[in-house]
Amino acid sequence: MSSNLAALSQAGVSIWLDDLSRDRIDSGNLAELIRDKHVVGVTTNPTIFANALGDGEAYDEQVRELADRGADVDAVVRELTTTDVRNAADLFRDVFTATGGVDGRVSIEVDPGLARDTDKTVAEAADLWKTVDRPNLLVKIPATEEGLPAITRTLAEGISVNVTLIFSVERYKAVIDAYIAGLEQAKANGHDLSSIHSVASFFVSRVDSEIDKRLETIGTAEALALRGRAAIANAQLAYAAYEERFSSPRWEALQADGANVQRPLWASTGVKNPDYSDTRYVDGLVVANTVNTMPESTLDASADHANVTGDTVSGTAEQAQEVFDSLAGVGIDVADVFTTLETEGVDKFDTSWSELLETVSRQLAKAKADPGMGADQIGVELDPALADAAAPLIDALVSDGVAGRLAAQDATLWGPDAEAEASIRLAWTTLHRTSRPLIGEIEALRTDLRSEGIDRVVLAGMGGSSLAPEVITASAGVPLTVLDTTDPAQVADALTGDLDRTVLVVSSKSGTTVETDSHRRVFAAAFEAEGIDPARRIVVVTDPGSPLAELEQCRKVFLPIRTWAGATRP
Repeated sequence: MSSNLAALSQAGVSIWLDDLSRDRIDSGNLAELIRDKHVVGVTTNPTIFANALGDGEAYDEQVRELADRGADVDAVVRELTTTDVRNAADLFRDVFTATGGVDGRVSIEVDPGLARDTDKTVAEAADLWKTVDRPNLLVKIPATEEGLPAITRTLAEGISVNVTLIFSVERYKAVIDAYIAGLEQAKANGHDLSSIHSVASFFVSRVDSEIDKRLETIGTAEALALRGRAAIANAQLAYAAYEERFSSPRWEALQADGANVQRPLWASTGVKNPDYSDTRYVDGLVVANTVNTMPESTLDASADHANVTGDTVSGTAEQAQEVFDSLAGVGIDVADVFTTLETEGVDKFDTSWSELLETVSRQLAKAKADPGMGADQIGVELDPALADAAAPLIDALVSDGVAGRLAAQDATLWGPDAEAEASIRLAWTTLHRTSRPLIGEIEALRTDLRSEGIDRVVLAGMGGSSLAPEVITASAGVPLTVLDTTDPAQVADALTGDLDRTVLVVSSKSGTTVETDSHRRVFAAAFEAEGIDPARRIVVVTDPGSPLAELEQCRKVFLPIRTWAGATRP
């Protein structure tokens, strides 16, 4: 791990990645960044998604499935983006839990075309929150004048918010007020304030870019001497406002009820001017209880040569104000700068959103023209007698759209009595996508085990916990020793293998299966007898909340894809 990034984290700065894509998730890259580079969150925006969907073939399979279901462009965009965000949120589940919900966060932005429409922004935020269905989601709402009441109303519904596109300190103060008002309303609505989180994304590099351009137009020596000083000074003033607002009696009353402070997030920290250090907006913005969301190039540069020397923000408000006084003195209209930046920011994201829609429209048209291995190309041959009997049923299934509704996880197919249960039992239809984030974790564990000379796997599990792995490994020609019985002879055979090369995988949905727990205890004792630490040789697969999920004597716990409301999806 990078000592520079470790120092940044230890200084109280949460490192979030300003990028997300299907390839980054499926390849294990995001899991690697979490493991090796102290990344504890991810932010997205329309530009990021436009770039992701326009690059490569990672989304083709899902687009084809959605095309088969007759989805339109807007529905496809929503499905693709929320799938990525949901899968990323699952990757950050351990971070989210370990930090008490402070980090492990993934952001998704409301349609930027709604930035000037309060009511539609509120409705979109609520829909995204419901669709993603993860408590570590942050819904991004721009800090436009129309966005401020939307922020308050969204928070009032118990939804966590990432306030984006903040450029001026005055607007930032209004954002904090909107946050506090939202929490007050959330409390009145009966929500648990401790479950609501927020960050305020204060944009950095764009401030220097715009002001530097104006300083160069002025061209005097006094003006040119101020280049590159505005952005960090602006952030320093913002932090002073943060300290002031979050020490008021009004805030302290909410804090006593469990409210979380809205952390400042330094956004747009990739350096635009090549004359500046590529870690300028990292080194200069080190202060506790903040977030720095970085593009990967800035993350890599910071890992290599960031200069983290301690707090560079606290107590700097006076000198930061002097910078802005000097800017006004040479003729910079600071208010106009911030208005311009906000307008350009909204317009840029709106343009990216349009590009995203155009990209998906082309992909959707291609999928419809060339369905590839779509469902309409898959068939079976039935016995003629069976075919005659099935024909009316098949016609009914087709006319009712059962296949598409099943793929869409339509719980009403099973009728009102079973709808509640069916709603949490249909995630298997998308497991080929939603389980992909686990690949990176599994590969990382396998690599670590092999580096220690451990290449023999014994699986302890009863019924479905062992049958599927046994079939899969047999089909793939991969050796696996399965223990699905307490027959002494079979248990003894499993124990006679080379324990120095053995890892035990304990698989139990409930975590209370007696047979499987007996296997675990027997192997733990055998490992100890050989001088091997059982905690390094036992891997658990179980449901959240089961006794095994809390097992201390194990190397890794894998939990299934599940709804965050608490019901496990098989």
